[in-house]
Formats: sequence, structure tokens, C-alpha cells
Amino acid sequence: MDFGQYIANMGMPQPMKHLFNTLYAQSRMREAEVSQLKNELGGMRAMMERMSIERSRTPDVYRIEDIPGRRIPWVVVFDIPIDANVTSVQPVSQPISQEGPFVCLRRWGVFQSAYEFQTTDSQGNVARINGRSYGRYRPIHSVCDINDSQHSTDAAYWYYQSLLNAAAPGDPLPSGTLALPSNASGFRTMEFDGRIGLQVAGSTMPRQNEPIPSAFWTSEQNGPVTLGALDFFTQGEVITARVSPLHANNPAAGNVAGDAVLPNVQGGGPVAGWPFGAGQFDVHEGIATPGASTLGGADPNLPTLLATDSVERLPVGILTLALEGYRIIQVAGAI
Repeated sequence: MDFGQYIANMGMPQPMKHLFNTLYAQSRMREAEVSQLKNELGGMRAMMERMSIERSRTPDVYRIEDIPGRRIPWVVVFDIPIDANVTSVQPVSQPISQEGPFVCLRRWGVFQSAYEFQTTDSQGNVARINGRSYGRYRPIHSVCDINDSQHSTDAAYWYYQSLLNAAAPGDPLPSGTLALPSNASGFRTMEFDGRIGLQVAGSTMPRQNEPIPSAFWTSEQNGPVTLGALDFFTQGEVITARVSPLHANNPAAGNVAGDAVLPNVQGGGPVAGWPFGAGQFDVHEGIATPGASTLGGADPNLPTLLATDSVERLPVGILTLALEGYRIIQVAGAI
């Protein structure tokens, strides 16, 4: 016999029976609700146990925003010397110290010229001089190079005619010119092109395994590039930048030299060695390609030309890469 039948068999007034039936129905509803809550709590407990198991498999996984510590702006800088005639891989490393992790937001790069040259005169005196671009910053790619193939052929023609039409001994002849085709830069002087990759020692996640063009490290000429996601470097990791230049700094190019510019000037065959192939780009660096040093020979109106270049060029530069972001400083008293 259930509770409803028990109440019906009791000899009590009808209002009392109605009240007891109502209370009984409500108690049954509360019992069902309690049972449902027990089931939901059981499901939540199972879910928490699964999360605990998953967390134990991947310890120390937090959102960057949840890491305690003081945020301060930070830039990790790589200064990579690029010597003359270097096209091999140049690696430079920077460690992340123990004060806290580094979060990278953007990257960029620039190339500093350290161009020098050395001259030796006929008496053997040596002078070393900075090029005009020394200490100046240059782009790290040639994508936006508006100077491509811009040089003065008119001035070169004028100088060539001045040699052929010298009227008498003693006529002034320059010892070099800044506008010969071999002496005018085909693109911006001390401009860098290369491929750049990042490696992180001590990290379980590889970074840019394949080196990418240096043009991808800047926007336009020298603007920063915002990363697709925050890059997190923890304490003790060592970031290594590996740079592969695609060409030597200010290389001699083409074959515009000597016999191409001043053919048969002295009537005894092609001119040997003037202007010199290595003299290219010198107009931008303030270097005059060496030429006539004395007058004489079969025709006193024409110069005696140097057989060897008296200028030693040292187009050295420094590639600077930067990772911009912030450090999360966790040392005592820094919060």
C-alpha cells in the first residue's frame, strides 16, 4: 500500500486528505529533482576527473594572460657582421635569461654599412678612408629598389670624348670619374639580400625551419612585420638567427671595364685594367676609380694608365634583426 492509499483509508476529513495528497505530490517532485541533480553532479565529477588526467599529461600549460609577473617592453636584438665577399651561413644566438619568459609580437631588420676603402699612391703611402655610406642604414631587401640601373651614361660619354680629343700636352685630364658606367651603382649601395631562419635550442616546438627571404622580415622598406600569433620563449631557451647572404656586399658585376670603355686609346691594343671592374658602386661611396696618373708614352696627350687597381675595397656591414615584444618578469619584488 502506498502513501496515497494509506491516507484514503484513514478516517479523516476530506480537506485534510487533500492537503496530505498535495504534500505527498510535492515531495515526490523534490525527490525527482534531487535525483536529477545527483546525476548532473556525477557527470561534472567525471568531466573534472578527465580534465585532471589531461592536465597531468601536459603540465605547466597556461594562457599567456594568466602567467603572473610584471610586463615590460623588450626587444631581442641580433647583430650579425657580414664581411666582404661572405655568402655562407652566419649564425648568431641570444639566450632568454631566468628573470622571466619573452613574448614576441613583431619582427624587423635593417642593414648598417661599415664600408671602408684603402688607397696606395705611387710612393707607397697608404690611407684608409670611410665610404660615404659608413654608419648609414640600408634596406635588407631589393624589392622596392627604385635605383635599379640608374646611372649617367652622358657623363661617361663626355669623359671618353675628352680623352680622344685632348689638344695639347698639359691639358687637364681627371685621374678618375664618378660617372663611368662601371663606376655607377646598378642598385642602392650596400643593400642586403638574404634568407633568414630562426632556431630555438631547448624548445619542444620548432620555429621557422625553412629560412625565408629577408624581404619577409620587413614591410615595405623598413616597417615591422606583425606575427600571426604571439610567440612564447621560456627561460633558458636560446634563440639562434641563421642568415645566408644571397650576394656579397657591393660585388663587382658585369664586364664593363678597360677595353669596353676606352678601347684602343693608345693605339696599341685594348686598354688594360681601367676603369677596373671592382670600381663599380664607388660613385656612391666617394671613391674615384683610379685612372690616369701621368702623361707620356707614344702620345703625350694621352694618359699612361695604371695596370692594377690602387684601391682596396672593404664593403663590410652589420645586419641587425629584432624581435619586439615584452618580458614577464618574475623575480622577487618585480610584480
